Amino acid sequence: YFNGKFQARMYGKKVLTLINTGHQIENEIYWRGFENCHEGLSTRIWAEIVRQTKPRCIWDIGASSGTYGVLAKAISPSSEVTFFEPIPKAVKMIEENLRLNKLNGIIYEAALGDFTGDGEIFFVEGTDFATSVTVNKNTTPTGSRSTKMGIKVLRADSIIEQREALVPDLVKLDVETFEPEVLRGFGQRFPEKAIFLIEILNESNAVQLKLFFPEISYNFYNID
Repeated sequence: YFNGKFQARMYGKKVLTLINTGHQIENEIYWRGFENCHEGLSTRIWAEIVRQTKPRCIWDIGASSGTYGVLAKAISPSSEVTFFEPIPKAVKMIEENLRLNKLNGIIYEAALGDFTGDGEIFFVEGTDFATSVTVNKNTTPTGSRSTKMGIKVLRADSIIEQREALVPDLVKLDVETFEPEVLRGFGQRFPEKAIFLIEILNESNAVQLKLFFPEISYNFYNID
């Protein structure tokens, strides 16, 4: 683990410069490359989808430090990439990653959900960054002391109504079981022609998500 910027590789070739603040995701990308990090298979599929489809608009929801969205922008510079991330420290990392690579992106320092208003997230006491937080739910390890941070929550349909160009063609959704609420927030603006890459952590979540993706309209792939 280390702090500082580094050359991030994919298949042995430099694709980005990333900032590392001593956390797992960047550390694994440094040592193993994008294709072999802890979400290596998902990352390889994501990169290939971006390369082949050149999406007009990409949403990285639950962006953390923005590795999925920044990688997509590097592969397809003409794509508009929007990041949604409520943790201020992670937002600063997204900004720095874009700056280091001379890329542009739209950043919302907010979580997406099924309401517009105030919410909260929880950290282990003494920390201000985590890769597994969710809205209005304490997911810190059992037995640990926690602190909460107030955040902004937005509905996706309100954002789309403000800027029609932001309707996504490709979505990465990773919000630690809050995915159904995010999808409900699209309302009548649900992007039915978009490709979704979604982390599903349990059976209950899977059952809820099926309601948004009728089998007659979608192909499903289990990335294990």
